[in-house]
Amino acid sequence: MANQKKENKKSLLEQTLSASRHQQEEQETLKKAKTLGLSYVNIIGFPVNSDTLSIFPTEKARELQAIPYIEVGNNVRIATTDPKNESLTTYLEGLKQKNKLQFTPVLASRSSINYGLSLYEGLIRPTVKNVEEITITKKEYQEEIKDLKNLKSRLDTSSTTMILDILLAGAIGSRASDIHIVPYKNDAIIRFRIDGVLHDISRIPKEKYKNLSSRIKFLSNMKMGEEYLPQDGRFSSKIAGKNIDLRVSTLPTLHGDSIVARLLEEKQKSIRLEELGFNPESLEAIDRAIKKPAGLILNTGPTGSGKTTTLYAIINKLNSREVKIVTLEDPVEYQIEGIDQTQIDPRHDLDFAKGLRAALRQDPDIIMVGEIRDFETASISLHAALTGHLVLTTLHTNNAPAALVRLLDMRIRPFLLVGSINLAIAQRLVRLICPECKKEHNPTRYEKTVLENYLKKIHIKKMSQLYKGGGCNACNNTGYFGRTAIIEFLEPGEKIEKLIVEGATQTKVEKEAIRLGMKTMREDGLDKVIAGQTTMAEVLRVTSEY
Repeated sequence: MANQKKENKKSLLEQTLSASRHQQEEQETLKKAKTLGLSYVNIIGFPVNSDTLSIFPTEKARELQAIPYIEVGNNVRIATTDPKNESLTTYLEGLKQKNKLQFTPVLASRSSINYGLSLYEGLIRPTVKNVEEITITKKEYQEEIKDLKNLKSRLDTSSTTMILDILLAGAIGSRASDIHIVPYKNDAIIRFRIDGVLHDISRIPKEKYKNLSSRIKFLSNMKMGEEYLPQDGRFSSKIAGKNIDLRVSTLPTLHGDSIVARLLEEKQKSIRLEELGFNPESLEAIDRAIKKPAGLILNTGPTGSGKTTTLYAIINKLNSREVKIVTLEDPVEYQIEGIDQTQIDPRHDLDFAKGLRAALRQDPDIIMVGEIRDFETASISLHAALTGHLVLTTLHTNNAPAALVRLLDMRIRPFLLVGSINLAIAQRLVRLICPECKKEHNPTRYEKTVLENYLKKIHIKKMSQLYKGGGCNACNNTGYFGRTAIIEFLEPGEKIEKLIVEGATQTKVEKEAIRLGMKTMREDGLDKVIAGQTTMAEVLRVTSEY
């Protein structure tokens, strides 16, 4: 009881001292305003209108330490700690011409400005129409920003208001699929994932990182003040005539939010199977599988192996007015006209299993399930395949035979797999040799051994000339430009199904599949090495489990 009283007294004393310090700060600010002949305002508790507050974007208010707090007619009063700030004056001149408004800077304390900044989270929310219009000119995009060296220079010298524009334009110009922004104690590092591999682009000061983070969060419809929980959002952008969707996620770290933005270009929505690099045999197998009126098609591989792109390509091929297609996705990456796409949302109690049950009541012919993660989703998918539906889905396994065993691990009864699986695919993405700097390459001893063993298997005596990329501006000195798929597929026949019913191990199923003629992903990759499309090092990198 005595300790409680002491704590209460301590708390009351701290509140009193805080109030006293704030009162003193306001008095000093008022005195300074009189000396400078300026108006003074304390906006703490002031009824700031959200429309007035939104005249400044959050990151601009933070950068300039200025808050638009009241609008009278066409005159807007701006609370600021420094009314003579040249950056503020320049920005207000631009707004004046653009919005036909007049602005009156008013002196305010630091506490007052901090209070104003805290209002943005509660009052400002972007709308679904929010599209980031990039101000980079087409000439700048073509001549300067496509090169990573020039991009780094532009990022180092750009203002905080331009850094996102330059970053997005640079990402598109360098064919990046993802932008990573990782904060550290004193700065933040920006990285691009190009052709599946991360590249360091630039380091930016911590203050620039904070402004960049605020702008991305604002555009992505995230909570501005939330720094302790992960968030997800998305926004659209138009860059050099290209419409880009950005899927953004944040993860709290010791020094701020780690931000990853995935770039989804509209043109990829109509991608065709034939453009993915599949060999003729696999294309024929996929064609046989999707021509069947019912059954399950499984596509397996780790995150980033191109599974979703393959499923979208299959959906595009199947899409017609004669069939109803329903997809369950987490998230919906590309919107395709003519099909029903559903976003899985566990926060609102909509998981794959519940979505799949609901989809089956919609009289579909074809269903795409983004991923089988549990017994319930697997069971419903297989029953759907057995009752007249063509079901496309993905699993996380290393190879095609493992997909069948993985379903057994999920407690699926073996008899459900017999006759229900049309095709199991496994795939990876390998980088292609840059055509601009392609040159001959002498293999290492290990590469030579691997290739010689494969050539013996396919009864070829002479080793082909190997190639690699030397590095040039076109490929940002990586030696690679673009990616293609390597694939293995398994059409379960009587012998494989018998092994499944008997509960055979994964190794036994794999050996039997290879004995029956299945070409492994590594072998498909080696075919592309022999054809001069990619390198031995690249194939060995992505098929290290073989």
